Amino acid sequence: MTNAGASAVKGTLQVTVPGYASYAHSASGKKTGSDLSWPITVGAGKTVSRETTVRVGRIPRGEVRFTTLATLYPEGEPGRILVRTADPDGIRGVVDPAHSVRSPGASAGQSNAPLVITAIIGGAIIVVALAVLLWIRGRRRARARSAT
Repeated sequence: MTNAGASAVKGTLQVTVPGYASYAHSASGKKTGSDLSWPITVGAGKTVSRETTVRVGRIPRGEVRFTTLATLYPEGEPGRILVRTADPDGIRGVVDPAHSVRSPGASAGQSNAPLVITAIIGGAIIVVALAVLLWIRGRRRARARSAT
């Protein structure tokens, strides 16, 4: 966290992870359910960071992102938000429908694989048919030349 202001900021930094995750390690943070918080002071023009380790449990079906939420509350005003940011990371091995390229008829969770396979097979059939037609045409020309 960087303070670009002219005076120090004191408050509480709270990090929230999804309910299927738990904090495995944090140096001096206070755990409350899926929240972890630290008292924090960031001097003018200074940068401060906090670090924690999270264990991810069983990811519920339908989840496509692991979103971490960080909120800075000013000292003495726990209900007032100074800064809030979210970090939505994709979950490895899970297709995120919001970031997938689909054909117009496809819906979330459907694959384009059948369309791709159909296109490949259709292309191969066309190439083979053209090759056969050209071979037949070549044979006819050869016969016509030998007959004369």
